[in-house]
Amino acid sequence: MIDRAHIKTVNTDSITHIYIGDALAADERLDINSIIDSVKVVFFDDSCVDAMLGDIEDVIITDKYIYVMDRIGQNSVAIFDIDGHFVKRIPIGQGPGEVTGVYQINYDKYNKKLILSFGKGIAIYEENGDFVKNEILPLQIAKFLCTETGYICLQSPYTYNDHLCEHQENSVMFVDREFRLKWSALPHFNYTAWAVPYELLKTTEDYLYVDAFNDTIYSIDEKGVRAKYVIDLGPDMFPMEKANDRSYIKNWQLFDKVFTSSNYAHLAHYLETSTHQYFWVTYSQNGSYDFYRDKRSGNIVGGKTFLVNDNVLPILVAPRYMSEDWFVMPCQICRWRFSSPLISKEANERMMQMEEESNQVLFMFKLKRF
Repeated sequence: MIDRAHIKTVNTDSITHIYIGDALAADERLDINSIIDSVKVVFFDDSCVDAMLGDIEDVIITDKYIYVMDRIGQNSVAIFDIDGHFVKRIPIGQGPGEVTGVYQINYDKYNKKLILSFGKGIAIYEENGDFVKNEILPLQIAKFLCTETGYICLQSPYTYNDHLCEHQENSVMFVDREFRLKWSALPHFNYTAWAVPYELLKTTEDYLYVDAFNDTIYSIDEKGVRAKYVIDLGPDMFPMEKANDRSYIKNWQLFDKVFTSSNYAHLAHYLETSTHQYFWVTYSQNGSYDFYRDKRSGNIVGGKTFLVNDNVLPILVAPRYMSEDWFVMPCQICRWRFSSPLISKEANERMMQMEEESNQVLFMFKLKRF
């Protein structure tokens, strides 16, 4: 499985430096509604029990379908069409086509398949949710994304891949469609023992690997890894020499003690569309900050808390997901008692008719250039 697999070095030829320290120091506030360009609202069907959503864990939006992983039944997956009409829920269980304990959903756009990760295997379905097959994987992975010829995978210090030898010590792997290892890169940052706070993202341009306590965001393709962005959070950023201290490996108590002893900043969440970047910066003592960056101008707006105009659109506080050019925010809506100019008349009318037991709503929004 690891014959001819090798360890990649990181390409650093083209790096964009992003300095958020000034914005953090200014402690300004952002009226999120003032920079919104357009909003789409998807009302999820709630006409049957299977369509009703629990707490949402992930959302993937394609040209035809919206896949929602929620916390029903140790994580389950509901499928809606692009307009929010219910298609089906993947059955929960141990039989053919059933799945229990889903921990990641993927869409393979090259083969038009839905892939669910569970335990040591994956379940593959047609776009509409029809079952294709199960596969038991020859290695443990924390997250993965589909490429044309294989999968970009993440492993943590907690995965058990002793058979991968020295490759077990790296975070990023590329495997072919049979999950045979081709290369690995990026040694584990030791803070992953504390909370495994990393992201593997598919944007309109790249596959990105984001580590919360590392100052670099990496771009990954089938050939290797390059450093794309270096983030400077100012003098309070968690120091890299501590992030790379080998004594923190699998010792979250030690890491937590060091991290909370000072007011350290780290990148808790990151999203990127073709035009903008979103940064959620969290301090160990002083709370969270939210920022947006216009990729063309390099301008950054944001601050300690959002100023929200309750008569415009109060719920677009911080996006959780992204889809192509859109930031995505699911929300449970009730007591909608005004007409927002940011959404259509029809959407406003449906909002006002919603009740406490109504299904969740998906807000998708683009930002203006600034």
